[in-house]
Amino acid sequence: MEETRLRAVVAGGRPVTSVTTDAPRVCDALADELVASGVRTVFGLMGEDTASLVTALAARDVEVHAARHENVAITMADGYAWAGDTLGVCIISRGPGATNGLTAAISAVRAGRPLLLVAGEAPSQPGPGPDLKELDHALLARAAGLVHARITAGDDATSVLREAISVARSARPVLLTVQADVFHGAAAPAARHPAPPPEESRKPPAPAARDVDALAALLRDARRPLLLAGAGAVASGAAPAIARLADRTGALVGTTLKAKDLFRGAPWDVGVVGGFTNPVRRPLLEEVDCVLAFGASLSSLTTARGALFAGVPFAQIDVDDRRLGAITPITTPVVGDARATAEALLAVVPDSPPGGDARFHTAETRARLALEPEFQPTEPRPDSMDPQALVRRLDTLLHPDRTVVADGGHHAGFPAMYLPVAGPWRWLYTLDFAAVGMGLGSALGVAAARPGSPTVLFIGDGGLSMTLGDLATVAAQQPSLVIVVMNDRAWGAERHFLDLLGLPHAQAQLPDVDFAAVAAGLGIAGARIRSLGELDAHADRLAAATGAPLVLDCHIHADLRARWMDEF
Repeated sequence: MEETRLRAVVAGGRPVTSVTTDAPRVCDALADELVASGVRTVFGLMGEDTASLVTALAARDVEVHAARHENVAITMADGYAWAGDTLGVCIISRGPGATNGLTAAISAVRAGRPLLLVAGEAPSQPGPGPDLKELDHALLARAAGLVHARITAGDDATSVLREAISVARSARPVLLTVQADVFHGAAAPAARHPAPPPEESRKPPAPAARDVDALAALLRDARRPLLLAGAGAVASGAAPAIARLADRTGALVGTTLKAKDLFRGAPWDVGVVGGFTNPVRRPLLEEVDCVLAFGASLSSLTTARGALFAGVPFAQIDVDDRRLGAITPITTPVVGDARATAEALLAVVPDSPPGGDARFHTAETRARLALEPEFQPTEPRPDSMDPQALVRRLDTLLHPDRTVVADGGHHAGFPAMYLPVAGPWRWLYTLDFAAVGMGLGSALGVAAARPGSPTVLFIGDGGLSMTLGDLATVAAQQPSLVIVVMNDRAWGAERHFLDLLGLPHAQAQLPDVDFAAVAAGLGIAGARIRSLGELDAHADRLAAATGAPLVLDCHIHADLRARWMDEF
C-alpha cells in the first residue's frame, strides 16, 4: 500500500468525542483491532499517554514485554519481527519517549523490517502551562524514514490503525501517533469487516531477457567467477539455484555477512566475503575475475573497503533499482529477483567445460576451502583470553540450534569469522545503522520469538554499558539467553583505530566493570571468565536448548585487532 493512500486516511482531524457509557474507549478499540490483526505479543515502555492502551492489551491476554529504555523496547520488537518473520509492535510514549527510541527506529527502517510503533502526541485540548513533551512527531518520523500516521478522532481510529498495520507489514516501519486525550475518548462502533481474502502470491520480478544474456556473457567469458549471495537471496530462496549455477559454471559461492552460512557444507563455499573472510580462503577471492551479486547491498565490509574485486566485471542483481551501484561501483546492473534471475541463468548457461587449473573447481581448491580458519598468534596471559580461541571453544560448547545475535563493535569480528551457525536465519548482526548497543534488545526480542531454542548474544563491554539498565528486563523476563560479554575494557573499534593512526588510545579505555556481579545483583546467574577452563565449567548450561539467562563476563586480549579492522 502506498504512503499517499495512508495519508489520505489520516489527513485532518475532528474534535474528540467525550466518553459515553455505550461507546468503547479508543484505547479498547485499538486493542481489539490489534488482536483481530493477529497481534499476541507487544513490546514497549508506556507513558501516561499510552498506559491505557498497554493495560487494554494485557486485559486481552496479549503478552506485554516491558523494557527500561525505549531504544531497547524498539530493538526488542525489531528482533522479534526478524526472528518470528512477523509484525513487531512497540508502544512507547510521546516526546522524549519517541526521541529515546530514534536510533532503534532508524535501524529498523534501514533493515526493512515489519514494525509498528505506537506513541502519543500532544492532546487536542492544551492544558495549563507549557507542554514539556511537545514535539513535531511528523518531522521526527520523516527524519528517521518512518511512515507517519495520526489518529485525531475516535471515529476513524480503527481504520487508521488497520491501514498502518498493512503498511508496516510491507516492511515499511510506521510511527502511529494518537493525540493523548483521544486514547480515552469514545470510539465509533467497530465496523464489521470480513476477513480479507488470501492475497495471491506475487510473482517475483523476473530480469529482462537482455539482462540475462548480459549475465550469461559474463559467466561465459570468466574463468574464475564468484556468485555472491546477500540478504535478498536469502529472502527469495535463491540458494539452491545459485548453488546449481556454481556447479554448472565452475564458480565459487560466497555470502555477505547478513547471509552468513547460507551455503554451509557446499563444496565450493568460500564463506563470508570481505573483511570477515577466513584468512586461508582470502587468496581465492583475490583470484576472482567476475562477480555476480544476488540481492546484496555490497557494503564496504563485503568488498573489504574496495580492496577486493577492483577492475573485474561486477554484476549486481536486486529488486530495487535504487540499490544498484549505490555503494560499490558495478559494471552490470540488473533489476530482478535473486531466485528468478538465477533460475533464468540456469535456462541459458551451458555446463562449463573442464578447465583444469584455470578454473576454481579443482582438488586443490577443495583442499584450500577445507582448511580451518587461521588464528593470529598470541601469547598466553593469566588475566585474559584470546578472543579467537574463546569463540572457537564456544562453538564446541553451545547448542547447535543456537541463534546468534552480535552487537555492533570491534568484538563482532570474532564470532562473524569463527562461529558457524545453521544458516542466516540463525545470525543477526545489529549494525544496520552502525550503532553500538542494539544487541541486548534485539536478543530479547529473538528469545521471545523463539522460546524453544537458545539465543546467544555477543556484546562488548561498551555496548552492554549503554544498555545496562535493561539487564533488569532480562531478570524480569527470564529468557533462554546466554550473554557473552567480550570485555576488552575499551571502546574496541576506537582504540584500534587510534592505534592504526599511531595516536594514543587512553581516551578509548573503559574501567573494568564486573558485569557478572551486576547480573548477580539483579538475580541473573553470571561468572567472570578469564580462561577457557573457567568457561568449560558452564558447559552444561551452554549446551542446553533452554534455561535461565546467563551472563559470562569474558575478559579478552585488549590489543588483538580483529582482521576486519585492517581494511581501514
